[in-house]
Amino acid sequence: MAGNRLPTVIDTPLGRLDSRHREHLVDRYFPNAGRQVLLLSTDEEIDENLLNRLRPSIAQSYVLAHDDTTFTTRVGKGYWWTEGALHAV
Repeated sequence: MAGNRLPTVIDTPLGRLDSRHREHLVDRYFPNAGRQVLLLSTDEEIDENLLNRLRPSIAQSYVLAHDDTTFTTRVGKGYWWTEGALHAV
């Protein structure tokens, strides 16, 4: 790593956890996991409660909406249920 501060990427971090362990990671680990942490979650991992708990540590959130007919992905700001976010068709 040669002294570089690289981002930490965590893919589907909460998928197999019960609610108690999800809250533990959201409250204790993610806010302290690194200077720049990218959480890649599915639409069922982070609900409104967990997102609100993470908000003080979030700089940006994005939703990716894939279109199977055109094989394209649109990017929008927000989380999948938030106002203005893209919705998969």
